[in-house]
Amino acid sequence: MEYCKMKSLLLYVAFVMCLVNWGCGSREVKEEKFVIEGQVENCNTFMKVVVVDIEKGKEREIASTIVSNGAFRLEGKVEGHVMGELRFRKGTVDFVKVKIMLENTNYQVKMASPEEVQKTDDVFQRRQMVSVKGPKAQEQLSEFENVTLDPERNLDNKLKASAFSWVGNLPEDSVKKSNEEIQVLKAKLQGISESFIKRHPDYFVSAYLVEKGLNTFFQYTAEEQQARLRLVENNPDTARVNRMKRVLPGMLKYARLCDYTDFDVQNVKGDTVRLSELMTKNKYVLIDFWASWCGPCRKAIPHVWELYREYPKELQVFSVSLDEKLEEWKKAMAEEKMEWMQLRCAGEMLRDVAMGYRLSSIPYLVLLNPEAKVMCATNSVDDVINQLKNALKD
Repeated sequence: MEYCKMKSLLLYVAFVMCLVNWGCGSREVKEEKFVIEGQVENCNTFMKVVVVDIEKGKEREIASTIVSNGAFRLEGKVEGHVMGELRFRKGTVDFVKVKIMLENTNYQVKMASPEEVQKTDDVFQRRQMVSVKGPKAQEQLSEFENVTLDPERNLDNKLKASAFSWVGNLPEDSVKKSNEEIQVLKAKLQGISESFIKRHPDYFVSAYLVEKGLNTFFQYTAEEQQARLRLVENNPDTARVNRMKRVLPGMLKYARLCDYTDFDVQNVKGDTVRLSELMTKNKYVLIDFWASWCGPCRKAIPHVWELYREYPKELQVFSVSLDEKLEEWKKAMAEEKMEWMQLRCAGEMLRDVAMGYRLSSIPYLVLLNPEAKVMCATNSVDDVINQLKNALKD
């Protein structure tokens, strides 16, 4: 009798356990995702909202939707924390862009009416007409953007004015002064960013800024890169910090003041030589990568002339053409009448250059110090002028 009771009890317990397991199994597992819900005031026109991943300079659309009755909802999924951009689009034009630190949680967005936003051409003022409420990482990003808003706007205005100066054929002195002011504004903005990281090493946006700097070429010395990573090594964005630790050794090959990369070139006679065989010891060296068909390259040549004339004793200049056709190279040389050494690097020879200096577009200028260390590698001749003048001033 007791045995039967015990058996019945065990069967009952087993039945209950089955019900519990069945209930748990049928219950939906909540998927981690971000949800962005927004309101647009007085939106009576067709408008699209897109969220884009802008990490490391690459753009990837994550989600998009249409504003309906002044409201929108975006859903998607990201790994960890990802720097994104919320874009409000009419037709093919993004008339407002706002940074957003994406993670799998909820966000609330409010934007002024499109008509009100489009009354101003100031992209920074438009940005302020959109509010994004979200987790702690988003609050930290907003704090950084508030600190850099005015310096970034000043730099943007100066860059636009400088672009117009090329079209308007302003006097050389005015252009020169404008370029110097741009360098000062860039340095100021960079200084503000670095100070922010030091004050807030635990902010998610600080880890993002350090990684962004790590993925640039020839901007920071190896010591500076290592010091910046140490600043954020205890940052809560552990996935990003661990990624930087893995990448750092490889990126140090492209640190500022790293050893230069030697490569083969052809001289005007068609002989192949190593660049190192042509370099003069104890001089700064400027390598200007260009091509006859490259308009911006040809526009930069007068500035190379300026450096060549101003520092005849301190600076050695090489122009290295990427022209495949010998005749076009020689024709362009004759037109430009460049007095410094002319070389060519094309075909298979270009491989070492592309890898060693991360050359992907021209004009591309590489400045070496007298110890043959890379001071800068840039598309901007103004960066070279600034670096060289500062070095010689010291």
